[in-house]
Amino acid sequence: MKKIASFALVFLFLATLATVPILQRAPQAAATSASPAAPSSVASPLTAASIATDASSAPASSSPSAPSAPPTLPALSRLEQPAVPTSPNAIAARFASAATAADLLEAADLTDPVQRAYLVALLSEMHEAQRETALATAERLGIPVRIEGPGRKVSILYDFRDGRPLYRTTLNANAAISTGANQLRDLAAPYGLTGSGLRVGVWDEAKVRNTHQEFAGGRVTIKDSASTFSDHATHVAGTIGATGTVAAAKGMAPQVGIDSYDWNNDYAEMTAAGAATATDTTKLSLSNHSYGYDAVTADMGRYETEARTLDALASALPHYQIFWAAGNEQDLLTAQGGYQSITFAGLAKNVITIAAGDDAVSVGLRAPAAGTLASFSSLGPCDDGRVKPDLTANGVDLYSPVATNNTAYDGAYSGTSMATPNALGSALLVQQLYAREFAGQRLRASTLKALLIQTADDVGRPGPDYQYGWGYLNARAAADLVLAHKASLASPKLLEGTLTNAAKTRTHTFTWDGVTPIRATLAWTDPAGAAQTAADSRTANLVHDLDLRLTAPDGTTTTLPYVMPFVGTWTLASMTQNATTGANHVDTVEQVRVATPSQPGNYTLTVALTGSLTTASQVYSLVITGGANVEANPAPVVTFTSPADGAVVLPGSPLTLSATATDNTLGGGPGVVANVEFFAGTTSLGLVSSSPYTLAWTPPSAGAYSLTAVATDTEGAAGTSAVARITVLSGDGSPTLAGLAPG
Repeated sequence: MKKIASFALVFLFLATLATVPILQRAPQAAATSASPAAPSSVASPLTAASIATDASSAPASSSPSAPSAPPTLPALSRLEQPAVPTSPNAIAARFASAATAADLLEAADLTDPVQRAYLVALLSEMHEAQRETALATAERLGIPVRIEGPGRKVSILYDFRDGRPLYRTTLNANAAISTGANQLRDLAAPYGLTGSGLRVGVWDEAKVRNTHQEFAGGRVTIKDSASTFSDHATHVAGTIGATGTVAAAKGMAPQVGIDSYDWNNDYAEMTAAGAATATDTTKLSLSNHSYGYDAVTADMGRYETEARTLDALASALPHYQIFWAAGNEQDLLTAQGGYQSITFAGLAKNVITIAAGDDAVSVGLRAPAAGTLASFSSLGPCDDGRVKPDLTANGVDLYSPVATNNTAYDGAYSGTSMATPNALGSALLVQQLYAREFAGQRLRASTLKALLIQTADDVGRPGPDYQYGWGYLNARAAADLVLAHKASLASPKLLEGTLTNAAKTRTHTFTWDGVTPIRATLAWTDPAGAAQTAADSRTANLVHDLDLRLTAPDGTTTTLPYVMPFVGTWTLASMTQNATTGANHVDTVEQVRVATPSQPGNYTLTVALTGSLTTASQVYSLVITGGANVEANPAPVVTFTSPADGAVVLPGSPLTLSATATDNTLGGGPGVVANVEFFAGTTSLGLVSSSPYTLAWTPPSAGAYSLTAVATDTEGAAGTSAVARITVLSGDGSPTLAGLAPG
């Protein structure tokens, strides 16, 4: 076995990445066994480039390039640039100190295909070793590997947790109407959206029946060919993208391409498949996960390894939005009204967790008030009071294809497993619209999340709640806001900005349009928090605490975001109370609303960092309605001038890093550059506060380095240079491109 396998064994206990599909829970029945997949391995490459092609478990990646931001969004590219260094030995050293799968993801720069391929192979080895151990333990104890029960529930052994087996478990006409997807799909221009040209990932207990008549034309690609056809996976995929051969089964996006995976080794496969940049169109921007875990009471609401790993993965792939089913466990905690019944991956901060409601339809038309939460749909909050679920979609009695044969259908499937593809397929049409309007680019995950929450229809209690989240997803409203954004680029509706430890505050000023209620939603992809082990721990899982406030034209009237009364109170009664407003120190989404503004004139939105960042910077997304003439301070323009891109440097050579930077105000006048900071990957090399912007630096070791300069102006806007990639030779004057030796 190659040396990489030894890393996998070291990290064996970290690969506790369990998962379950989400039909309503049913009693367990007959059990059968399943065989593990063949272990993956990595060939010893001769060059750094060949690592990406020789890693047997890693799909081919596109070459990295400096991302091009949408025309109206800042070029927030520094977090999306390849990091230090990319030689094989240096990569191995980079990951060697990682203690968990999440740590591995946090250490990686997935815009670099070399690092991505290495990490995918390592995660695959970890998964396989963990699975072999679980299967051996199950055989020794006589525990079933696969359980098929009534209600079409399938449970497959994933791991052992605290001495007990942990199973992954499987948890559209009116569905399309409920989310407004039918309007984007069936109406003429500027709609007529079908998902054509885009692909989504579907991870499930086994593979989609790709030969079904609803997937004619080869739209479904089987990525894990060893698995069997699955009714559950086929039903999920049909809700997303069935062609409509049978009209009642027509999916949200009937021409989308679907990549079908089984849930074994899902984190490694997601790492390989997800998009890191807006222009990374060969990768997935969305994926569906309609599965969960057979939890016990202590797991309810607890931020565990699974959530932490997903958050690390999402942070490494900021243009990849993961949709996860909330679960069907509301009845497990009847003593507290079903609250805190979301578990494991559904509690990740950066995924969109979907609750299930019934038809939000009246007389054939969309009517959010007609929809009610399904009695089985798991409820929030997280133990720290964070709002979950995020959104609600239709998940009751959905009609969709199944895998019995190529013309089989079923209309009796209910669960958050069904609601999640309803939500994802609807969101995909919004993503397609954005790509059409903005030269093929994809929305940043946090921007898509903010957009969907901003435009959701508030149902249940006013503001967010622990049942519906932010409300019923409204894809038509989200699409219309994208079109409004494109129609008035001088007054954008979708903004992105960057905070740093040197620039902790950004402001955005706009004029109230005099008609529309003011609403603004802030969202960001937060670094992974620490996994909790105690039940009902109130420790906040938030790492970067961003805060939003709205100041009225008088300069004194301030509106704060929603915050849940449960936070700080920790009583059962407070879980059911209406949201209030105040400082929010637990959520990665904040929203301010003024239903009837009393003051005409200019309002100011302030985004501020409380505490410090653990990374070089934090990108945020801000979506605004009710405002005209939205001011977005332009970022400085910075050029990395020395050393040149492609330079080769002798070991131990001191370098002078140089950059130029200019700034303009919103009106086009000269602005003021506050500082220029130099980076190798995401590692700060130093900050220069005045021109000329030069910094002395000696590379610490041989290898490849990706250098950038970040200029910040006095109003907090930050611009990033193109990458200058240099190679530092080894002591004998040759690049360090040796492969991994057999171990």
